[in-house]
Amino acid sequence: MKLLVDGCNLAFRADKTKHLTTKQGERVGAIYGTLQMLQSYIKPTQPKFKNKIYEALKEIGIEETFSRVIVAWDYGASNFRKAIYPDYKGQRKKKRDNYSEEQKQEYKDLMRQMDELHEFLPSLGVHSIRKKGWEADDLLYVASRIDDDDICVIVSTDRDLLQAVDERTFIWSPTKEELITPYNFLEKVGVPKTFYMDYRVLVGDPSDNIDGIPGIGDKTAKSLVAKYGGIPNMLRNREALMKSARTRKIFENLHIIDRNKDIMCLSLIPISEVEPFIKEELAKTIKINDERVKEFFIRKQFASMLRDYIGWTQPFRTLS
Repeated sequence: MKLLVDGCNLAFRADKTKHLTTKQGERVGAIYGTLQMLQSYIKPTQPKFKNKIYEALKEIGIEETFSRVIVAWDYGASNFRKAIYPDYKGQRKKKRDNYSEEQKQEYKDLMRQMDELHEFLPSLGVHSIRKKGWEADDLLYVASRIDDDDICVIVSTDRDLLQAVDERTFIWSPTKEELITPYNFLEKVGVPKTFYMDYRVLVGDPSDNIDGIPGIGDKTAKSLVAKYGGIPNMLRNREALMKSARTRKIFENLHIIDRNKDIMCLSLIPISEVEPFIKEELAKTIKINDERVKEFFIRKQFASMLRDYIGWTQPFRTLS
């Protein structure tokens, strides 16, 4: 069973401890928090600790443990999405340009820590992957489709990855602490899995600077999906939908629907360009390197991890 982790997503959440520093003033909160969370995801249930992912899997009849952990990272702008839509994620750079000097330094510190995590994780027996021009979502989606008989759990709060859910790929929401599966998808997400991307295409994604159909928000999109199913069936019901000024916008903005499909649907990414890279990375044999791990913990002054070094690192020793 594979644990697939959105590294940037995890590090951003871990950076809440941004004021954790070494005695020399180096910020290490994102590194410390990320490592602690990773360890908790693969740590076996004990009297004083419950692995909530394993507990949730057990409820649907799966009692395996993770034998492989893969962390993926964003690495630059998404080339194929920028080619389709030059303004993709364009608002993020503008926002960073308006950062205060303190915010700019915090951002640089976070980027540095993510780079260090990417370089360090193989020393713990964890595969860490990134590829120029690709996002973590894309890498995780493709990785989940390799070895079809292997169960995958993807850890992320990113809604894009919900489209990866199927009979053998589940999403663990670390903020809600719930496992999203094909069996509870409608209950947890609010739309059937079959029509999830139709719903997303209609509403767009403001966090990525992707506009949806004007006037159609979350509630309206869910209502349309509940009544008509997917977008093709909505288009077949033109007469009924044209009666409303709001739903008429669908037919006035078909170009947005086509663009959003190309940008947002992970099944449409140029998989052949990245799959060989991921297979090559996952074929590498990596094991925990005690010398390097101890040196790293000493340098980052992670005293609690060093005090119980064998106990803390034990879950990583079971990875293959």
